[in-house]
Amino acid sequence: MANLPTRTMRDLRIAARDGDRAAMRALLRRCGKADMAREVRGDQPIPSPVARMIRALTAGIGTHDQPGPWEIVREDGTIESLIYD
Repeated sequence: MANLPTRTMRDLRIAARDGDRAAMRALLRRCGKADMAREVRGDQPIPSPVARMIRALTAGIGTHDQPGPWEIVREDGTIESLIYD
């Protein structure tokens, strides 16, 4: 079995922004919003307050290979956000 690359918070934010409901729940839990995470269900639309929070928690994130407007590329090639930990 091949070793998979480790997923970062940036990867989690990208997946949540792109609509992955498991990633949305995980991101909300990691950011202290467990009550909102419980509202994300696979068979129902995302509630408006939860959608707004996801947009706020993923603002400024680029794609997997391109930095967003609030990100920088480090010398080793990693992309780091200027506004998130």
